[in-house]
Formats: sequence, structure tokens, C-alpha cells
Amino acid sequence: MAERKSVKAFKPAGYHVLVDMMEAKDTSTGGVYIGESVRNREQMAMTVGQIVSFGPGCFKNMSSGINSPEDWGVKVGDWIRFPSQCYTKTPTTENKSLVTILDHDIKGTVELEEDE
Repeated sequence: MAERKSVKAFKPAGYHVLVDMMEAKDTSTGGVYIGESVRNREQMAMTVGQIVSFGPGCFKNMSSGINSPEDWGVKVGDWIRFPSQCYTKTPTTENKSLVTILDHDIKGTVELEEDE
């Protein structure tokens, strides 16, 4: 049996998009601690993340003539919304919540409020 090794890097294949999911906060705006079970429920419902990279086949051969992420109106670094049931967790060595989604599951971009 081969020795299990850590993941050094992950690049999405085909029409997959690598997304860093937004983490649920552990304190409220007023400074009250939010328990782990509540944060987990919040995280499961949260379907907002930041695009990290695109697979080489993203948005190719779409019948509408869209052939690139830019044609779709998204780019690396954009915050996007996608369905909560449409992602797969991705292994990482960093302290991030990386997931992969399909290019057509991107529902739109999100503008976030600035932290005070």
C-alpha cells in the first residue's frame, strides 16, 4: 500500500472552478461568542465564496457563444454565489475552506460590505 501524502497544490480540471468559501464568524457584531454548532449550520447554508482559479475547460463550447470566464462576467478574486448542494470539498494544506463547483453553477457575483 502506498504511503499517504499531504496535498501540496490543487488545480481544477475541466469545467470546474476552485472557490475559497466564506467562513462563518465566531462572534456576533456585538461581540457575543457564536457556538460551533451554530457556525456549522451557518457555514452549510452559506454559499458565497471567492474564485481562486478556473479549470481549462470553463465556459468553453457553450451554445450561447460564451467562451471564457470574462464573457460570463466573472474573474479570479470575484465573490460569487452558488447553490449549497453543488460543491465538493477540496483537500488543502492551508487553513482555507476550498471547494470546487461547476462553471454553470455560478449564479452571480456578490458585493460584500466593508469591515469597520
